[in-house]
Amino acid sequence: MEYAGYRLVERLLSLFTLAQVDRLGSAIGSAFFYCSSKYRRLAIRNLRIAMGREKSRGEIDKLARATCQRTIANFLGTLKTTVLPTEEIEQHVSLLGKEHLRDALSGGKGAILVLGHMGNWELLNRLHQYLPKGTPAGGIYQPLKNPLVNDLLLQRREQDGSQLFNKRDGFHAPASFVQSGGLLIVVADQKVGRGGTPVPFFNRLSSLSPLPALLARKAGVPVVAAGIESTSPGKWQIVFEPLGPRPLTTDIISTLEKLIRRSPADFLWLHNRWRLVGKTPLSISSRKSKTTPPTTNPMRTVLLTTEAPDLPALERYLAHRDPSDFPLSCEFLFVTEQAEESNASNFPIHNLVAPSAGQVAAELNTLDENGVTPIELVLVLTPSSMLEEGSKQAKVPRMITNRKELPLDEFLQSLTADFTKT
Repeated sequence: MEYAGYRLVERLLSLFTLAQVDRLGSAIGSAFFYCSSKYRRLAIRNLRIAMGREKSRGEIDKLARATCQRTIANFLGTLKTTVLPTEEIEQHVSLLGKEHLRDALSGGKGAILVLGHMGNWELLNRLHQYLPKGTPAGGIYQPLKNPLVNDLLLQRREQDGSQLFNKRDGFHAPASFVQSGGLLIVVADQKVGRGGTPVPFFNRLSSLSPLPALLARKAGVPVVAAGIESTSPGKWQIVFEPLGPRPLTTDIISTLEKLIRRSPADFLWLHNRWRLVGKTPLSISSRKSKTTPPTTNPMRTVLLTTEAPDLPALERYLAHRDPSDFPLSCEFLFVTEQAEESNASNFPIHNLVAPSAGQVAAELNTLDENGVTPIELVLVLTPSSMLEEGSKQAKVPRMITNRKELPLDEFLQSLTADFTKT
């Protein structure tokens, strides 16, 4: 049924020009923005984390709507692009900085082309005519769960001679392909968790794939980054930026960020890019980096409690925190039965008197909206059904309750991998 649905959509799109498909996708994306509160909130939250310190909330909301429009339009555009005759592709794409790609391939070996989830990335599988004669092109792909759709997409992507490598088969074959003179396309902005390299991405620490840097080092080939921008309905511009030989993962990600900033609406903001997972969400990874990442924007955390905030315990924890972990911005929401006078503190303390779960949710939502960046984590320090239900109603991305009622610093240590006291 999935395969039949996919072929049906392909058939329907064949009735329209690529410009018409783009306009249709933009209209659907606009409706999607207003109808899907889940993805609207997700897009706005991601953009606030990435750009909340440089754009107003009105600009963020406008960009989130444009993101939904471009995401659907680019998705439908990829479906249309994969079935277009090769000779028609040139009518819909222009290249900026293509000399950087040719220079990278002029040394006798191949090159690695890195990109993010941006624009109509299927165009890169159809650009063999722009490469030096005889240069093979290929890419690493993640197989789909549906084997029928997966086989169809492989057929579409290989129609112009591309050679695709299954991510699950290891990286010896892709490395050999590059060393023999091929151009290997690698998506480099994927969050990979424990096996990743902690690097800044939009000034927010994230664990991203070291694969492009490792392949370039192993094969001894240069790296070029690509960004794909929408220029008009059904038309895109591919921008190439050189990285040279042996770039670090930090260099690759910062160059991709530069390209994304040229046209941020074309980037895929509709997935939970900075989702906190696992039992140690206060750590970037349970495998520490050998070097301390540069200072980045902190992760905003609210400590929800019905007891007086234990400021010394929080200060002790932060003082001994591993510098390779997330920087944190902590604030307390102190739920009381009567008004309390807040003392001077290095951490904001918000008081809430005699609340219900709904009032807790409303206060969390207010704090979230009034901050430059959104709340990413709520820690319920004193187990309470009211506090937990209020956190759930507020729909914060992640909530953890101190069910063992540990002292504050011990509870925070339990959420941090490889915590070492000094």
